[in-house]
Amino acid sequence: MSQNTEVEPDTTAVESVVETLLTCGRDEPLTPGLARSMRAILFGHMVRRATPVMAWFQSDLYHDANWLTENVTGPITFDWAVYESGTSVGDSARYIATLNRTSAVLYSVEVSLTGGRVIRWQATFTQLSF
Repeated sequence: MSQNTEVEPDTTAVESVVETLLTCGRDEPLTPGLARSMRAILFGHMVRRATPVMAWFQSDLYHDANWLTENVTGPITFDWAVYESGTSVGDSARYIATLNRTSAVLYSVEVSLTGGRVIRWQATFTQLSF
């Protein structure tokens, strides 16, 4: 019987970059259409970060897009790892990053909203060292 020996890596924030995803009126609800637009813009920022790192299996980004559709419906924080041969999003990202330590870039991504009269949806990409 094997025992699960996965250990979450110790991480330290290296750099944080805030990207604006969507701006709307304070009383404007996050409709399904606006949510799709927000996820599409978020995915574009993810692709931009993945392109210089990934050499193979860019099709992993398809799975990332599906994960965003299922999980990003409002404010959320999630981990995302990009490495030479793919990506990993969600619960397994930190572990997968440790397996690909030589090529991996690990991010904590926080989708949040700020504002008063105007609401701004934003994503903060914090690159983590591990």
